Amino acid sequence: MDENRKNEHGADVNQTPAPETTKVHPTLSWGKICRRAALVLCSLLLLVLASVIAALGLLQTGNGQAFLEKKLNELVAASGVSIHGLRGSIPLDFSLALSFADSRGTWLEIKNASLGLDFSDFPALLHVDLGVEEGLLARLPDSSPAHAQQTTPLDVRDLLKTISGATSGFPSWIPGIEIRSLAIDHLRVQRSLYDQAYARESESLQAQKEAAIRPPDQTANEHSETGTQVAQETDCPRTNDADVLLLALHGRAKIAPHAEKKWADPMLFGDISLLLLPEDTGSRQASPGPDKASSTTAEKDSGQVPYTNFPVRTVLAGTGLDVASCAITLSGSLSEPRLAAETRAGTVQTGNLALHNPSLRLVLPSSTLPNLLAGEKGQIGILANTLVQNTPLALNVQFYAQLIDERLLLSFVPCASSPGITLDGKIGTELGSDFSLPARQNHVLEDSCKTSGSAAEAASVSRLPNLANLLPALDGEVRLVLENAPLLAEFLPLSMHGLVQTKVDLAFQNGRQRAALVVQGKNISLASAEKMASPIVSLSSASATASIDGLDLNNAELAASIDTKDVRTSTIKPVHFTLEAKGNASEVALSALSSGGVQTELVSKLSLKASEIRLTRFNLGIPQHGCGLRLLGETVLALGEKSYLKNCSLALQPSGKLDLAGHLSSDSLGAKLLLTHLDTSAWARVVPGLPAGKIDAVLDVAGSPQMPTGKLRVRVDSLTLPVKGLPPLSADVEGSLDNKGAARAVVNLAQASRDALELDTFVCEANVPLLDKNGRFAFATTAPLRIKTDISGSVAKLWLLALQPNRRLTGNFRLQADIGGTLASPSGKANISLKDALFKDVEYGILVREINADINASLAGSLAATKIDFAIDAKDGRRKKGSFSLNGSTNLQTVTARASLDQFAPLRRRDIRAVLSANCSVSGPLTAPQITGRLNVDRGRIQLDALQLPSSITTLPLVEGPKEAILAARKQAVTREQKKRSNILGNLDITLGVNKFFVTGYGFDSEWKAGMRMQCPLARPGITGQVEAVRGSLDLLNKRFTLNEGTVKFAGGLDPLINVQMTTVVNAIETSVVVSGTAAKLNLHLTSNPSMPRNDILAYMLFGKPANELSQFELLRLGATAASFAAFGTTGGSGIANLARQITGLDVLNFSQNDGSAQLELGSYVMDKVYVGVKQDTSENADTTAVIQIELGPRTSATMEAGSGNTSAGVKWKLDY
Repeated sequence: MDENRKNEHGADVNQTPAPETTKVHPTLSWGKICRRAALVLCSLLLLVLASVIAALGLLQTGNGQAFLEKKLNELVAASGVSIHGLRGSIPLDFSLALSFADSRGTWLEIKNASLGLDFSDFPALLHVDLGVEEGLLARLPDSSPAHAQQTTPLDVRDLLKTISGATSGFPSWIPGIEIRSLAIDHLRVQRSLYDQAYARESESLQAQKEAAIRPPDQTANEHSETGTQVAQETDCPRTNDADVLLLALHGRAKIAPHAEKKWADPMLFGDISLLLLPEDTGSRQASPGPDKASSTTAEKDSGQVPYTNFPVRTVLAGTGLDVASCAITLSGSLSEPRLAAETRAGTVQTGNLALHNPSLRLVLPSSTLPNLLAGEKGQIGILANTLVQNTPLALNVQFYAQLIDERLLLSFVPCASSPGITLDGKIGTELGSDFSLPARQNHVLEDSCKTSGSAAEAASVSRLPNLANLLPALDGEVRLVLENAPLLAEFLPLSMHGLVQTKVDLAFQNGRQRAALVVQGKNISLASAEKMASPIVSLSSASATASIDGLDLNNAELAASIDTKDVRTSTIKPVHFTLEAKGNASEVALSALSSGGVQTELVSKLSLKASEIRLTRFNLGIPQHGCGLRLLGETVLALGEKSYLKNCSLALQPSGKLDLAGHLSSDSLGAKLLLTHLDTSAWARVVPGLPAGKIDAVLDVAGSPQMPTGKLRVRVDSLTLPVKGLPPLSADVEGSLDNKGAARAVVNLAQASRDALELDTFVCEANVPLLDKNGRFAFATTAPLRIKTDISGSVAKLWLLALQPNRRLTGNFRLQADIGGTLASPSGKANISLKDALFKDVEYGILVREINADINASLAGSLAATKIDFAIDAKDGRRKKGSFSLNGSTNLQTVTARASLDQFAPLRRRDIRAVLSANCSVSGPLTAPQITGRLNVDRGRIQLDALQLPSSITTLPLVEGPKEAILAARKQAVTREQKKRSNILGNLDITLGVNKFFVTGYGFDSEWKAGMRMQCPLARPGITGQVEAVRGSLDLLNKRFTLNEGTVKFAGGLDPLINVQMTTVVNAIETSVVVSGTAAKLNLHLTSNPSMPRNDILAYMLFGKPANELSQFELLRLGATAASFAAFGTTGGSGIANLARQITGLDVLNFSQNDGSAQLELGSYVMDKVYVGVKQDTSENADTTAVIQIELGPRTSATMEAGSGNTSAGVKWKLDY
């Protein structure tokens, strides 16, 4: 056997095998594995970190940011979002611009949005800074119907659970988020977004602007001019309209996991302030910056709006606003949140009603949400406060809610208070937890809707709505008490005094809703709200009740009653009035009776289902004045698709008859009125201001509502207007309406009336389009228009209509007008002229002669293009005639005028005369003119002893009611007057000069000069400068006082600072009388050199020696002088009078004036009840009378007066009441 065999691999099989050895492989422990894995992971992390750092570094470059911006735009392109202007340190602090668009274009544009992240407190908290600047929200985005989702009923319990558990699934490692700074500045919200009427109007104006729609009969030139005008009107916003709301929002917020509950109940915090400022982009004002938009905590606590003196601009139809702010605070946890929101504004204007400093506060306590989830009561409070004009009003409403099973119990408790007004009560209701009406209510009430009767009967009348399917069941009551409430005058043109108590009771019983109203009144009077005038109507007591049983109007039971007693007016005797109504929707029986000054009887039936009223009997009489009316037969009035009035015939007293009939449907129209021989003389005694005369009228209308035609004729005979001196008038008025909607009217004045009014010509006719292109009664702006007027003659009789009995205007006038075109584009001319006229004011002594006026107006396509030129001149009628002239023009928007006076003396008085020269100009807007110029008093005179001024005594009416209510009403009247004055716009810059002005009388002779300037707003007139004396003297009791100093200084207001000093020297003693202070508070005091007591000063002035050396006669003269001083001034008079009593030692010292004469009485009580004195008139050659009076008892005295002319004696008895 071959020992050298080899195996198939070539190895020697006979070779002795080597000793067996084990091959050792490297052993990897778990530590090495972890270390190597960590090394790999670190390498990967470093690679990722390097990639991230590289990517972040790339994003800090312009190319990287442009790349990211492109990719983001590709990602969000389908949603209409566009990103541009990406810049900053991404992602920690960067900014960008955004725009959002839909099929109609861009609806939101943000020029700069910024985001900042701060990881300094990470992972516990992430800080975020978010800002938005210069944005425009033009409208809301269009919602696609494809994305509309079918809404499911909202369940309150599920909603509350969703809110409280919104974050319960968050893991605990998620950090909290704190928005350290949230700032939105200069975000403008277009008005068309929230005001649909404004949006429609803007779209219509824009369409007119683009299409330049004009009537086809106009020429191309007119078309071009008018198109330009519409474009201009479209571009310019309406006056005081805001087309943009400027919004600024600042605040901070935080949400963080609870220390124990983590994200199951996170902690909440929020503090946000919002500012809204209406803005007119046509005259854009400075917008508030970020520093102004935020309000500090101090401002919130003080309740002040951070902006003042902003104009009120219209933000909705009929509603204006100056500025508004809102502060929202949030605290607590997600399961127990506390929310408070407060909104304030400066002024909210609605029509003529102004709300000053209104505030609205909503408070959600932290207990509300957990209480609702636990089935207990939750509460929400709303508090509102405002000043309605100047009357405070406070409202407090507390809402309560409670969830029991599937029911939601709601109740609210209102409480309102204002001077004279109290409101309180409580109303509750029950709904399903998804706000649906309870099934039991629907079931019961729907069953009750099934009324008996055949189907034919049901179809013969219209079915009324069932309010039970719309309103929830209500239980509770509301009480309102009014007592001399001044707040009502802000809503109504009347002020009310008296007590009115109102109560509303609501009850839901046996499946039916019941409501009852009870009103009780006592000693009620209504007067004009503008003035504290006599009551228009008053009544001693009134009561009214009304009730409804069931909300299904088809079978609800209705009842009402009214009972008023002692109703009084200024022209009718007391009236007692009662009214009763009872029934259901099928028939309500109505009856009314009154007795006393007005005797009424009314019987009627009202059917709500048939919309029909049957008036069976109606009589009204006023026996006191012999007038009234009586229904001659049953009258039927139906309202619906086919409305009609049948058999309405009234007999009128003292004479006349009225017949009415008509029908109206969608395609037919007819109406007839016949008034014959109506005598209004008796009715004029009932209605103050109603003209007395005889009237006949015929009206006939036919056709269709879309194309009516008609004729009108009115005849007036011997019509006497309540104007003294105006003769009775007779006239005819004829009118017609053709099938094109054009109305024509002609007024013909009888020749006898023309002669009585001293008129030479009288032409007055008009053609006015009354139907628009849709057939509605409205002035058609594109249909032809024609107005022609020509009236001329003497102005004296027509001046009587001005109701100025102390003023008279004579001369000849002429009024001519010829207007054509359309209402939208009128054209034509008008002229008013006055020649050789004379104006006389008897009360103020003004006389102006040779007045000539010429006013020309031209219309060229629109009111904005109207131009009015005027020229007026006059003479003062003196031998050396002074003149006045006024020339200028206006386009109803701006005015330019110049006025001049040349030695013009309009006054014809004994006490005051003045010769005036002036040159003034007026320019600028008509509503805010700028008046500049110079006015000189060339010479003038005031004669003090002949001074006659109009009476300044105001007779105040007697007003019933508490003092507080009367004072509040008077304060409101003053406030309304101040508000009217504050609405006067414009500025005044007039230089006033006085060359020579003499003041004489009562021994006073002086000459004055002045240099002043009025540079101020018209609403707040003020004067700067002074009036100073040139020379002057005063003769008093044979002593001449020299006017050493006399100044009247104005420092910008109307209450000047006065300083007048008069001096005389007697026996080397210089004594002075000084009058100083303001016109509202004058001080009079005496001085001397050397100084001495004031009783000696007065004695030296008069007699040249001290008071202790005066004789008894001299003391009387001294007392008379002191009493004369007491008649001057307002504050110093009583002190001088007391000084005179101290000097003379008298008990009675009285100085009185009556009918131009003055009387001095001096006297003393020589015994306890015996008075002895003398009376002396200050007139020349006056008699001196001795007086002796003895008191015989508490109310009885005996008096004897003896003089050189006569002697009298008598016994007087008096009663103080």
